[in-house]
Amino acid sequence: AYHNLVATSMGCLYAWGVGVFQGSNARDGCIPALGQRGALDEVMTPTRVHIDGGEKAKALAAGAYHSVVLTESRKVLTFGAAQLGQLGRRLTRAQTDGSGLPVDDTPAEVSGLPASCAPVRIGAAFYNTYVLCKGKGAYCTGENQNGQCGASRERNIHTMSSIPELEGEALAQLDGGYCHTLALTDDGRVLSMGCGEDGQRGCGVIADDETSVGAITEVVLPGKAKSVAAGLNHSLALTHAGDVFAWGSNEYGQLGVDGDEPRASP
Repeated sequence: AYHNLVATSMGCLYAWGVGVFQGSNARDGCIPALGQRGALDEVMTPTRVHIDGGEKAKALAAGAYHSVVLTESRKVLTFGAAQLGQLGRRLTRAQTDGSGLPVDDTPAEVSGLPASCAPVRIGAAFYNTYVLCKGKGAYCTGENQNGQCGASRERNIHTMSSIPELEGEALAQLDGGYCHTLALTDDGRVLSMGCGEDGQRGCGVIADDETSVGAITEVVLPGKAKSVAAGLNHSLALTHAGDVFAWGSNEYGQLGVDGDEPRASP
């Protein structure tokens, strides 16, 4: 992400950052992710984001050009760029940035979540928003050209849609990179979906698309995972034993191991 989000203990939301696409007098595609209504410039210090209805922020997630908020009342709000559906709602009065792409700098509730979901956690990827439901299952919206929201879904999703491959799974976390998704289950398994051309799926295979390795695969680790994190094209897992495992692209040394070759396994 090109920006930062912070929620205080009182549920107040602050944002700052951006720093790209300079030199335009129009609204930058990143700037709406700061939630400063009508702003044309980046924000270099933490600045309050107003949430309508007195909602208090409980959890936050940031994509490259959008922001996601889970409130204490279990509403999921989004704001920022919407060109690939990452806001999870259709804009009725589409504002646009300097290149004409749809954006909305006002936090508003996503569409498509059934009451039975009762959101408990959220996550984000470069162009995706994730919602984890109470009990089992998860929802996703945004880019899906590599199956990061489920292989049976359309290429780009504009409202929250259930991830078929994760139905029946009790989930602790979802995180995503540029075009892959990591899912951590309550029992410590790590599942991956989406692209794998740099080995970021962790399935032991360098694959151009999900069709050659399957829509969803499990990452084999020597112990149960406690948390996961997805970089642009690499992945990380922390086990309960305190060990950190990495796989995927190592072009810039992001795996913390010698060499610059991608690794398809932890």
